Amino acid sequence: MDRERHWKEVEQMILEMKNTSEIMVDLAYSALIFQDPGIAEEVLKLEEHMDELYTKFELKVLEILQKKSEEVEEEEVLGLLRLGVAAENIADAASRMAELVIGGVKAHPVLRYAIEETEETIMKIEVDERSPFAGVTVEDAEFDEKAGISIIAIRRGNKWFINPQANLKIEPGDVLITRGFKESKDVLESFIREKRSSRSS
Repeated sequence: MDRERHWKEVEQMILEMKNTSEIMVDLAYSALIFQDPGIAEEVLKLEEHMDELYTKFELKVLEILQKKSEEVEEEEVLGLLRLGVAAENIADAASRMAELVIGGVKAHPVLRYAIEETEETIMKIEVDERSPFAGVTVEDAEFDEKAGISIIAIRRGNKWFINPQANLKIEPGDVLITRGFKESKDVLESFIREKRSSRSS
């Protein structure tokens, strides 16, 4: 039972590292194409989160190795560690891209054209007290219904929620990282304006 619990924790850590590194790459490309330092800053903040995840992952794997009561295949553990290193390397590459944006480096026209041809885009939404999303759950925010947009991450201070659960309540001060079709951006912005206006009246 103890063995199963330990491996379940490792499995969850690997999944979170995978999801985090993927989101970092998406954000980094978006920051580079749109020359958006704000999105680039989110990548660097996620890098700090990724570093913490990787350290916890390594410690957990070492903890499993040290338990003499468990039969652990060395090749199995080595594979896990290499997978963690790969996710960390991907995150580091995304951070370097973000640093280029913050440093003012422009994207090459070929890269810009290639990314602009994709159907999806990444958007960052800062939630304040007047936001239509403040105080509601991820599910009740109705991104999919209103604009075809989904929340892929939420930053709350230094804490990150990657692929947040539907029942997580959005709070003022949260930063939402969303993914959706490019044409959905105007729909989302219109939706936010309408909700803000109705709250003010």
